[in-house]
Amino acid sequence: FISELGIGAEVLRKIVITFPQILGFNVDRKLRAVVRCLEDDGEMSREEATSAVVSFPGIFSYSLEGRIRPRLCFLRQRFGDRKLPSAASVMTLPDNSFYLRYPIPTPCTS
Repeated sequence: FISELGIGAEVLRKIVITFPQILGFNVDRKLRAVVRCLEDDGEMSREEATSAVVSFPGIFSYSLEGRIRPRLCFLRQRFGDRKLPSAASVMTLPDNSFYLRYPIPTPCTS
């Protein structure tokens, strides 16, 4: 799977040193599912999704259905076609801080 992402040996070594828990995750149920979610719900290219997991491998420690997918969908609706904030800045925030930083826009009233 790592080779499918185009991650080289040196980068993989840095990921494992930074986030050794990655070695315990199931490739299909966790690693591939998170990357697919970044691509589908985050509307990222394969390269963007790979860059996100390389720069923040801790994303794999978050619940796909409880945190990753809901936040990506929320941000995609809020940001539209604009670039999303980094995975680290989005996933590490507690819920109350996340919704303070990225509030739901209020509609204009006349």
